[in-house]
Amino acid sequence: STQITDPKSIYLKDDDGAIKSGVDDATILEVTQDTVATLLRASQKPLAICDRAPPILKTTDRNIRKKYSGCELLKKPPEETTLLILEGLNTFGRTGNNLIELLHAFQYGRDHDAVVAIQHGSWATHMVPKMWMAVQDGDIHSWIKFFERTFCVKIFYDNDDMSRYKKIIPMETRDLFMYRGGRNLGEYVEFQG
Repeated sequence: STQITDPKSIYLKDDDGAIKSGVDDATILEVTQDTVATLLRASQKPLAICDRAPPILKTTDRNIRKKYSGCELLKKPPEETTLLILEGLNTFGRTGNNLIELLHAFQYGRDHDAVVAIQHGSWATHMVPKMWMAVQDGDIHSWIKFFERTFCVKIFYDNDDMSRYKKIIPMETRDLFMYRGGRNLGEYVEFQG
């Protein structure tokens, strides 16, 4: 069997979000072949909401995941790539609106064949770690790579890095919030899922 050491990355927080106490020692997990097999089966389970399967066939669910997991636009050379840039700290509304704005940015990028480009330090990079995907052990570079891979986006440290790209589309968060994609509802839900 294999031993896995979990880094000191789990913190308990009080109601104000302040760290109460941390995990002092690394947690050692004993991983057996049965555990690995169980984890593999769990990762291949179809979508379930509140332990109920939606009316989607397993093969359809699998095909949807494959369809949107390639990040094809990130593979194109910069000279052929359009960017939708999310920058600045000003937002339209509070966290709920900001989450909608981020999801609409993803949809806008899909509808217009544009990579969603996020300026490091902008509203989007502040919002996401507050809700989920926290930076682990202060390793911002690993977090950025994980964020880019998970959401098929590109994070930029400075605007000079964007000069090689074909076209840059700036968009205010209010416009993102109001954006209604050109796809039908089924395609919208499929992509956002």
